[in-house]
Amino acid sequence: MTVYLLLIAARSGRNLTPLLEMSRDAITDHPLKPDMGVLQLYKRRGFKIHRQAFRYHTTDDESASVPSDVVTLYREALVRSFPLLDLAPKTMHDRVWLYRAKGNRGVKTLNASNIDQQATALVARHQIFGDRRASNGLPELLKVNVSRLRKTFATRMWQLSNGNLFKTAQLLGNSTRMTDSHYLAVTPEMERNHKFVGRILEGVMTGQVNEQSFRDDLSAQLSIEPEKVDLLLSGALNTGVARCSDPINGRFAPRNGTTNCQRFLHCFRCPNQVVIESDLYRLFSFYWLLIKERGLLGKSRWNSVYAWVIRVIDNDITPLFDPVVVEREKHRALATPHPMWRDRTLLGGDE
Repeated sequence: MTVYLLLIAARSGRNLTPLLEMSRDAITDHPLKPDMGVLQLYKRRGFKIHRQAFRYHTTDDESASVPSDVVTLYREALVRSFPLLDLAPKTMHDRVWLYRAKGNRGVKTLNASNIDQQATALVARHQIFGDRRASNGLPELLKVNVSRLRKTFATRMWQLSNGNLFKTAQLLGNSTRMTDSHYLAVTPEMERNHKFVGRILEGVMTGQVNEQSFRDDLSAQLSIEPEKVDLLLSGALNTGVARCSDPINGRFAPRNGTTNCQRFLHCFRCPNQVVIESDLYRLFSFYWLLIKERGLLGKSRWNSVYAWVIRVIDNDITPLFDPVVVEREKHRALATPHPMWRDRTLLGGDE
């Protein structure tokens, strides 16, 4: 039953509690489309009912050799748990996730604790490895839980909607701010841009920026026109925190053909961001302003909104620069912040 719940979580992007409390009539036929079902879950926080429509496969659909759609998975879970209804307490008769407990302890329902245990055991049994490696160099077992599946779902929906935050938030059942700060993780694609920093820094330090071969190579790496490389290096494409390879049509830009992107928090998850040494003063001015926000927002709120930005700066950007330069610009920004980041006025516009 744990596998069914995890698969439905991966396909629907729902939180764990509503999934665990899913009733045996949670999916009904779509009122207009006969090949679709409607999943209805109750969200305690906010006292809301969230509805999603899913297409399902019929039994004669030969292409569905692995029935991974939500409706099919849900109906199979109902069939598997049906024989246990007569043995379960009346309070569980409306629950889907029933199982027979070991040691003649009767019928139980899945909960957060045993879902975590079963997921860990499943990964270990099938030797499913993730991208991370342990200190000994060996790959680590993949960590699977509903929270991570929900974040993966959010990132995938964001990609499929071409970066539309409102559509992604609607699918998750969250506000746009909650979706952006909690669920849109910094993916390898988003982080890859920071690898260009070292190359740009090297060019600035050695004078290679004046060589056409360097600029052509940079144009290919950043997937931008040679003319934009000139604008990028000259400072014409500077942002409040670094530089942008495409401020008008980039990943988070308005894309209306005229307005430059001003969503500075998004720079740190955007493939269009570029940072070179001369940007560090602005970058660290922004950095210190976010640090100061911790006292105003409180630890929990600050961790959910800004902590990830600080981690990106500390772990991904800073190590690519000369430590002496980093310390100098950090102290300079702390003592006399860039005018743009001397107060928190602009932070309110980045939500």
